[in-house]
Amino acid sequence: MDNPRIKFYLEKNSFWTHSASILLGLAIVFQFIGRWGLWTDRFALLTELLLPLASYALFILILNLLGNKLLWLSVLPFLGGAAFFGLHA
Repeated sequence: MDNPRIKFYLEKNSFWTHSASILLGLAIVFQFIGRWGLWTDRFALLTELLLPLASYALFILILNLLGNKLLWLSVLPFLGGAAFFGLHA
């Protein structure tokens, strides 16, 4: 019996790819504005600002550059987000 592999992908010009990129771009802007001046030390800067911003930016890059072939790589920004929320728990 054949067991075909299921492939998940996004087209670069699809509504969903553009929507996700726009929303994550807005999240970068609002995260930066929302955390402006609230970090007091280097650890807070890395965990409260740079970790989420890097996760958002990496997700946008993966969607737009590798979404049609390697969508499974989107687990990397997810792990960054999990680390962000884990550090705040």
